[in-house]
Amino acid sequence: MTESGEEHEYLTESGQLHQQPTEPRPRRPVAIVVLVATAFIVAVAIGVGTRTLIPSTSDRVTPSLGDPLSSGRTTASNSTSSDINVSRIADTVNPAVVNIDTTLSGGGRAAGTGMVITSSGEILTNNHVIVGATDITVDFGGTGRTRSARVVGYDVTHDIALLRIGNVSGLDTVTPGEPSNVSIDDPIVAIGNARGQGGTPAARAGSVTGLDQTITAGSDTSGSFETLHGLIQIDAAIEPGDSGGPLVDADGKVIGMNTAAAVNRNFQVGPSSVGFAIPIDDALAIAHDIAAGHSSDEVHIGPRAILGVQVRDTRSGVTVYRVEPRSPAGDARITEGDVIVSVGGRSVNTVDQLTTAMGTFRPGQQIRVTWVDTSGRQHRGQLALVEGPPA
Repeated sequence: MTESGEEHEYLTESGQLHQQPTEPRPRRPVAIVVLVATAFIVAVAIGVGTRTLIPSTSDRVTPSLGDPLSSGRTTASNSTSSDINVSRIADTVNPAVVNIDTTLSGGGRAAGTGMVITSSGEILTNNHVIVGATDITVDFGGTGRTRSARVVGYDVTHDIALLRIGNVSGLDTVTPGEPSNVSIDDPIVAIGNARGQGGTPAARAGSVTGLDQTITAGSDTSGSFETLHGLIQIDAAIEPGDSGGPLVDADGKVIGMNTAAAVNRNFQVGPSSVGFAIPIDDALAIAHDIAAGHSSDEVHIGPRAILGVQVRDTRSGVTVYRVEPRSPAGDARITEGDVIVSVGGRSVNTVDQLTTAMGTFRPGQQIRVTWVDTSGRQHRGQLALVEGPPA
């Protein structure tokens, strides 16, 4: 994603969307090349990336040259994509591609791409496309036909989200290919809502330059990191806004979902010749679990329940550093500096433990929360949880 203007904050107690450390931590090595998750955020104007993939200390992005960024098979491809008919492929795939626009809980808008995977209106995209979204609209293939969509569920760890449009039928769907049959130097076309401009999705030709890649994904706003495995590396010109869009083979079949692209050391946004895509079979497997309602420690189904605080790990435990007004926590008089020690009968000592515990609750549910104030006094309260944006 990219962002500018004031940093937006989210109504969240888990730190998944916005988490600040209070105590000094060793600085991560500065990366010469960074990789941005390719959604697109607009606040007041176009700005810098909010979610990055950190390639450790090397200034190289091809693992065969010694870069610890990723593992797997790669090559510095010299092949061209002149043997692939980009227009024909785009015409075939675009009816099942949607531009995604979201309104963020802290203000501003975000944009990305999605793929229609069922004729009844299920849409596959990246989780980071819909993080913090309070309203989601999709535009079919740049036709101007827009519909509202809701979040069915998401998997933060694997960066997958499933949306659904209500009361539709007979939609065009993408045709999945076989990522296991993909080889280095295979021609591809990457399709997406480049720079969040809407209209007909952009289609860029390229080649596969790496297989089975591993990259570490992080967020400028949350300070959290995830590691994505088994990715397809490409040299197509990926841009912010392309997240969630299809990576298509020469037969017009979708082999992956565009997820990240490299930018330079100055975090300047523009076309990148180093991109990464999640294999479509991996993405669809998670989407099917979400559609079936199979929740887990990684898969969250339905609306997210929140207390309305922002927290961070300290020596004292899960420490509150902001309480949202008119929130359950605010109504219970939880204040900045208080330490949350249990929710719903489950002890929590870290932000991750709080996140896991909160994932088991639903909006409207009442739970008992225990916290310790700055003077050391313990408090208990029965709080009714409210709905928050996706994490």
